[in-house]
Amino acid sequence: MVDNEQDLNPEIEAILAGHESETEYGPTINKKVTGAFLKFIAQAPNKDQIEKSTATLKPPVNAKELGVPKVNPEIWQSLPRKAQTVDASFQYIQKFLSRSLVAQTKLAELLADNSSKIPQDLLKQLLTVTMDGANQTGSAFRELSIRRRQQIKPYLASDCTGLCSTNVPITDMLFGNNLEKEIASAKAAAKVMKSLGTTSNQFSQRGQFNSYNNRGYGNQRPLNFRRPFRASARGGRRPYPRRTKDKREDTYHQYPQY
Repeated sequence: MVDNEQDLNPEIEAILAGHESETEYGPTINKKVTGAFLKFIAQAPNKDQIEKSTATLKPPVNAKELGVPKVNPEIWQSLPRKAQTVDASFQYIQKFLSRSLVAQTKLAELLADNSSKIPQDLLKQLLTVTMDGANQTGSAFRELSIRRRQQIKPYLASDCTGLCSTNVPITDMLFGNNLEKEIASAKAAAKVMKSLGTTSNQFSQRGQFNSYNNRGYGNQRPLNFRRPFRASARGGRRPYPRRTKDKREDTYHQYPQY
């Protein structure tokens, strides 16, 4: 979820800025080819198609990361039903991207295995197009994983939100394979940031208290220090209003996470 404008990356800003501009198109492609592809986005896949794809486009055992990452059991079991339902909807979409990546992986392997039978110029073009498509699909796949982390983030303990950092690798598990290690690292980072914030606030407060010395008053106290009560217009007595310390926000900020 994007909370404010600072969280917008350049790609999103470009989309917002150019929403009403004309779309640029590429060269014309064979009508039969485009007709087949347009059906994919115009019609919802039926149950048989999904079951067939699920059976034939399974992630390779040596590339489990191509499959949809599951939420680590320790976190999943603690999530409310609403959060689980939202994550499941993300997983449903991500499964289509996963199967697409597996299909492109199979195509790349097929081209590599038959490289001696294919003219080199044609082979290069085929591999380039395949990898370009995989790059775009992979980017969407990763973006969904990050979005899943962000919607789970509010349900994590405050000192464990570092698990949603992009520094934590996404494997076949959404928060990495070594959750205990990642939690320890997240807590350590949160502790350091809290310590830095406390030190920063203390320094600011000392600076305010010692401002009298900086103005040439030496060790003298402020003139209204412990001043007696003054009478109000109605004859009552009330103290001067208390001076409250400025509440300064922590000056150490992490970069926005996506």
